[in-house]
Amino acid sequence: MLPVTKYDRHGYKARPRILVVTKDSLYLLDSKTLKIKQQTGLVNLKGILVSNLSDGFVVLQMPCTSNKDK
Repeated sequence: MLPVTKYDRHGYKARPRILVVTKDSLYLLDSKTLKIKQQTGLVNLKGILVSNLSDGFVVLQMPCTSNKDK
């Protein structure tokens, strides 16, 4: 479990999340309720981007599977 921050696409509002990585999947949990907000298999991970600045930004690239996914 790793505390992370998800930024909205519109308005860039910061949302605290918890990232859980298992041997097969990635889970993003709401940091207050611990409800699963997003789940995907590691095979669906398209890429990992790391900022070259000292800001600690990491981007996990995943395909949108439906119109509700962002």
